[in-house]
Amino acid sequence: MVSPSLKSALFHLCEAQDVHVFLSAAREKAPMLQSLTIISPRISSLDLGYLSQLQNLQSLDFGYAVTVKAHVAESVVPVQFPQSLKQLKLHGGQIVRGARQLFDVLEIYRASEIESLYIGGIIFRADLERMFSVLSSQWSCTITNLTLQLLVPKLLTNMDQTPNLILDFIRPLFSLQSLRVFEAGIISIRWLDVCIMDTLITDICNTWPQLTKLQICSNGFEELPTVESLKTLSQLCLDLERVTVPFNIVGVPSVHFDNDSTTYLSSSSHKLKCFTVIVEDDNTLQEFLINSSRSLAYHLDLSFPYLKDVYIKPHSGAVVLSWSKVMDIIRLCQDARSGEEKQP
Repeated sequence: MVSPSLKSALFHLCEAQDVHVFLSAAREKAPMLQSLTIISPRISSLDLGYLSQLQNLQSLDFGYAVTVKAHVAESVVPVQFPQSLKQLKLHGGQIVRGARQLFDVLEIYRASEIESLYIGGIIFRADLERMFSVLSSQWSCTITNLTLQLLVPKLLTNMDQTPNLILDFIRPLFSLQSLRVFEAGIISIRWLDVCIMDTLITDICNTWPQLTKLQICSNGFEELPTVESLKTLSQLCLDLERVTVPFNIVGVPSVHFDNDSTTYLSSSSHKLKCFTVIVEDDNTLQEFLINSSRSLAYHLDLSFPYLKDVYIKPHSGAVVLSWSKVMDIIRLCQDARSGEEKQP
């Protein structure tokens, strides 16, 4: 029995037949159903035709590593193309070669104006390139929030390519015109494949100047963004509120102030609230903390004079630490500017 007031449903460790029965009933008996989650390793053959019958669904969380019916065209029930879906989350933990499940779901919701999209899992590069093309063609004007959590086997196709490969890899996504939130974690088998560099930050900022949140990381630390990226973020993405990026904290140049208090004044008016630095490992972090964090604090303050929080996170760890030493220096600079502005 399905309640007519049902708004949300979750299936975990269920058989495909049970899901089919529910979806068939929900089409007529649960017109208010807006959110559906299907994550189950027991689903051996899920017919997406049943899923497509839910015309009013607004949010779908789908574990695409399960095996769906051979193809949308072979569905037992007629496949429809809903127009109401706004949030789509596709994820799986297995290597997906061909990624048929993923593309079938994208095809079903081609008529919906997707605003928030999450894609995660182990997917081969050729499939991702095809997927990025689909996203650009179907939802270039509607997607405002995009999250990618990907492990890409054999991302590097030519051993002579540079670590800046990730820029070419995500470039097809640059046709997304309305993006406000971009979060990407892209891991390759070879760590050198996917370094985050100044050039990538620059291209992202030039393409999506309207971003309010940027979070991007990889497992490559051969080359890293520098203080130049701080300037780029400050000058090109004026609406940013939160940034999380890997950063070359060891190579931060010194900042020298003379006795003139006006040197504390920043030419930037950027309102960034939170900056999180991703470092390679605990050893890198400890080396930097032992030396000095003063220069980084000054550079952050010059680009983002209204910062409220600075955090640091080792790449291999889950703990995000408040970087009080850096924030203490930034607050001193903020207080100095405030005092200067109050003087007649």
